Amino acid sequence: MIRTTRSLIALSMLCATFACSKSADSRASGAAAAPSAPAASRHASFASGGAKACDKYLTADVLRKVLGSDVDERKELSAQSCTVRNTSTGGDLTITLKEITPGSFHAFRDYLSDVQPLPGVGDSAISSVAPTVTAIKGTMGCDFDASKGSAPGALGGMDRAKALGELCNRIFADAK
Repeated sequence: MIRTTRSLIALSMLCATFACSKSADSRASGAAAAPSAPAASRHASFASGGAKACDKYLTADVLRKVLGSDVDERKELSAQSCTVRNTSTGGDLTITLKEITPGSFHAFRDYLSDVQPLPGVGDSAISSVAPTVTAIKGTMGCDFDASKGSAPGALGGMDRAKALGELCNRIFADAK
């Protein structure tokens, strides 16, 4: 959970840095900001769906597959993020949806350990031993932080990453 918190803090700092520079660039270019407003609005709406994403995407079947057990705790962490947990095994899964630039996405990977590409997910996706799956499609970002816990039957390694990547693809598809 500490690594998850650190990852979220690092990501928030990167997003804030790039969002501020993107905003300043838009003000400097004047008229260029107007055409992007509808897309920005759509993606801001995408990110604000993170609080409800656990209820929508983390069905009992998905949770048994990824965590190896059902969950007994669901919590909205922010408008962009939610988490589920099995208190007896310690297994948890956090979803964070955000607006992100490709540059921010690629910079974030420097904060992760043992980064592996995850082909077929969004425009680009990576997994790490944190355990984290991070994907981008356009300017929509999808992050999963999973803790295997001690439940037998939970997916691990690249099998877990692929299952979480499939969920990111569903989330991206539903955002259109």
